[in-house]
Amino acid sequence: IWAITGSIVAGGHGRGSGADQLDNPRAVWPDGAGGVVVADAGNFRVQRWASGASSGTTVAGGNGSGSSATQFADPGWKYVDSACGYLHQKTGSYVTLRDLIENKLATYVPRKDDRADVEAFYRARGFAPLWVEKGALLQRATDAMAFLKGVEADGFDPADYPTPKFSDTSPDARAADELALTHVVLTFARHARTGRVSFTRVSGSIWFDLKFPEPAGVLNDIAGASDVRATLASFNPQQPGYKALKAALATERERADDGNAKAKTARIDSIVANMERWRWLPRDLGTVHVMVNIPDYTLKVMEGGKQKWTTRIVTGKPGQMATPLLSETMKYITVNPTWNVPPSIIRNEYLPALSRDSGALARIGLQVGRNKDGSIRIFQPPGEKNALGRIRFNFPNRFLVYQHEIG
Repeated sequence: IWAITGSIVAGGHGRGSGADQLDNPRAVWPDGAGGVVVADAGNFRVQRWASGASSGTTVAGGNGSGSSATQFADPGWKYVDSACGYLHQKTGSYVTLRDLIENKLATYVPRKDDRADVEAFYRARGFAPLWVEKGALLQRATDAMAFLKGVEADGFDPADYPTPKFSDTSPDARAADELALTHVVLTFARHARTGRVSFTRVSGSIWFDLKFPEPAGVLNDIAGASDVRATLASFNPQQPGYKALKAALATERERADDGNAKAKTARIDSIVANMERWRWLPRDLGTVHVMVNIPDYTLKVMEGGKQKWTTRIVTGKPGQMATPLLSETMKYITVNPTWNVPPSIIRNEYLPALSRDSGALARIGLQVGRNKDGSIRIFQPPGEKNALGRIRFNFPNRFLVYQHEIG
């Protein structure tokens, strides 16, 4: 065998006289003594290479039976043909899976933000499949696919999570199906944790700090789970409000439409939409939290899952003055606050009123001044007639909204 140090000796790309051709395109010639290393492969290192091994010869762990059989560090590899192709005896797909992950991952995992984690997950396990072992489907694969077929119970469409059939047992097909199932599981976990529909597509008056699940974390959770179905279900909200909606969805679907299928569909759609809103909320709302229900004009103080106090509230008018949807931490309160009129109200209501009657604002206790940048400022000093009342509850946010007593 003749090849210079560093020559590629794989996949038909050999350089140097008589360079050997391996199936793995990442094998390189590291020295002049005939050693071959599969680049970045760790335990795939070849300690010695020589030609002459016949088809079926074991080439691992010093157990080679052919002429000068190759010595691999991993005892699972063996020759499968005269062209020096090799497969792992345990699954028959390690090398193929690695090739897809390193060279074609975008085909099977379209979401760019997932790919680095997917590759890291498989690399950490030596590119061993998550869903298949020794050519057969693992129970976790069967459970995951069965779960995804039943996601309609949580308001999802099962068609959005197509699972591979694993019907073709060839290494290439099994590797492709392996990555296809990994991708659809990650897609479901992301949708269940943060919502299938982005809230930015619904309204500009919605904002939540979404915490997307880390793909490697999802896959590691599944790999270590004794109950894959429960693990996947845990990505959905676990709050009582969400579970009540899920139960209501099941009840509504079972109920007869009483001749009005359109009304039943509308009720189901409403439940599903509210389940999606729960996915936008933080998973941990805090032991003590305040929940504002805009449609029924109520505010509830919750502690340990129980309602401690409730009151009626005033909310914004639907449309441009609608109360935004958000979740923030209450930071501080202001006693006897000054009401600084929002720019939108100044522009849309008070400036037109001033143009018609210069004394209109003074009669309701409002004063007009200038901000440092020269813009008009309209405010109401603290007092009994102040629109904010005696206390303002502050939770800094992008919409500049707060809660306050009605003056």
